[in-house]
Order: sequence, then structure tokens, then C-alpha cells
Amino acid sequence: MWTWLLLGWLGLALLGGAIYARWRSERRRVPKRAEAFLEALHNAVASVGDGVSLGGIVPGRFTGVFVVDGQETPVPLQPLRGHWEAFPHDLPQIVKRLVGEIREDGLDRTNDFDFGELATDILPQIRSVSWIEENSPAFGDGRLVYRPLGPDLAVCYVIDDSWSMVFVCEGHLRQWRRAEEELFGLARRNLAERTDAETGNRIHRGDPIVVRSADGYAAARLLLLDVDQADDILVALPDRDVLWIGEAGDADLGDLMARNAEENAQASRPVSSTLYRVSDGVLTGCE
Repeated sequence: MWTWLLLGWLGLALLGGAIYARWRSERRRVPKRAEAFLEALHNAVASVGDGVSLGGIVPGRFTGVFVVDGQETPVPLQPLRGHWEAFPHDLPQIVKRLVGEIREDGLDRTNDFDFGELATDILPQIRSVSWIEENSPAFGDGRLVYRPLGPDLAVCYVIDDSWSMVFVCEGHLRQWRRAEEELFGLARRNLAERTDAETGNRIHRGDPIVVRSADGYAAARLLLLDVDQADDILVALPDRDVLWIGEAGDADLGDLMARNAEENAQASRPVSSTLYRVSDGVLTGCE
């Protein structure tokens, strides 16, 4: 009898081990399948041509940010992945058709916006000057509205709603009969209202703080800093969703610069690998 009991327990143990091993195997396969899909998606998007890219994946959600002609549109990826798993060779054609639909129905034109209705949705973005030059024509209504910020950064503006993030261009200003200075003040106020009081106050004073957010405006919150009161502080903006403010003091600049450059190299939406110093109201790069 004891022999049969032992054999029974052994059988259950072996069955349990097999189930556990299969579960572990399934857990390993899922990320690999997701990685394979994302690689195929990147290749499919790249094959569409100029003006189209995959800006990244929304943290915590299987949603891709398609950048089409300078505008960001979130797209749920699960339906695409389901079709890809059944018909992998169809993905490039499906992505091409999707981009066409975004261009036809999803992209907004300058005359689609009424300033009075969207004033509270205008927000600032900090981008590198090189990014501005790569994504903006030199002249015309399509030229991005921006102002210089420090040696290699610029402030540009977006209209942010639940569907897309549209960059403000000269055509918008002409239609609205507004100046960039008005836009700057409005965008800063809107950003301050979307920032919790404690974070906003610490940034305003220049207190040491690290801000990481998924709303796309962590780096832009540098604009909430009172630069006239800032006394020799260091600033890093490795990614659009990261802002670091610290006191200069006896900080090891070499180490901080290396860490910032490393995070910038791994960033999904990089801004700058430079470590900046704010002193006497001026933003300069550390060397």
C-alpha cells in the first residue's frame, strides 16, 4: 500500500513539475513573440517612407505612437499583432494602409483648430535644435514655432488632446493672429496647471528633484524653474519624460555627465546628452 502511495505522490510531483516547466516556457515565449512583433512593426513602418516613424510604445499599455508628418497618433497594437501572428507577411501592407488612413482622417490641418476651443490644450515641449531642423521646413506655414533655450535646445509647442499631439506651426499663428510670446506664456500656464503643487514648487525653487512622467512633459517642466532665483544648479534632460535638477556644489561633474549621456543613449524619446548649468538666469552646457 505504501508503495502505491509513494508512486502516486511521485506521479503528481512529476505532473506538477511538467506543468510548471510549461508555464515557465510560456512566460519566456510571450516576451520573445512580442519582441519579434515589435521588430517586424519597426521594419514595416520604416518601409513606408519619409515622414513616418514609430515614436515608441506607451508605458504600461500595448499602444504604439505613430509619428506621421510631425504629428503623434497613438494606435492600439493588439489587433495588429493578432493579424501578424496569423499572416506575418501582410504587416507592411497593413501598416501602409494604416498610415494612409491617419493621413486622410487623423491628421489635423491648421484651419481645423479654433484658438478659443483649444487654448487650454496648448503645451510646451523642449527639443534639441537639431531635432527642430530635421522636422521643420525653413519657411512657410509648416515651419514649427519655437524659441531658443540655451546653446542647443529649443521650446516648441503642441496641441495635445486625447487623440493626437499636433505641433504648432506658423500657419496656426497666422490663423489665430497670435505671437510666439503669447503662446509661450499660455503654454507655461497650462503646464503649471497640469503639474502637482509639490513638484511645481520644488522645480520653481530649483530644489533637487528627479521628475519622471509618462505624460510627455517631464523635460518641459524645466520651464517652471525661476531662473532669476536659480543659484548655480545642474539640469539634465536625457529624455522627453525625464527631468533632473540638482545642486552643483561639490558634485562629480564627470560622473553626472557620463550617467546622463548613458541614459540619453537608451532613451526612447531623447532630448539631450548634455549636462547643463543654470546660473544668473542663463542655461549653459557643462564641459
